[in-house]
Amino acid sequence: MKYPLCLPRHYFGEQAAEGIPQTTPVEFPDLGHSPQTQEPERFREELLKGLADQ
Repeated sequence: MKYPLCLPRHYFGEQAAEGIPQTTPVEFPDLGHSPQTQEPERFREELLKGLADQ
C-alpha cells in the first residue's frame, strides 16, 4: 500500500519520499510550505486521489 506524500520539492523533494516507505510524491511547484492551507481543495483532491489508489 502506498500513501501520498505532499511536500514542496525544494524542501524535502525525492529524498524524503525515498526515506518514507509506501509513499508517492505529489508536487505543487507553484505553492510554498503549506499547500493544504494555500489551496485546500487542490490539496484535498490530490490526497483523496492518492488514498483511493490503495
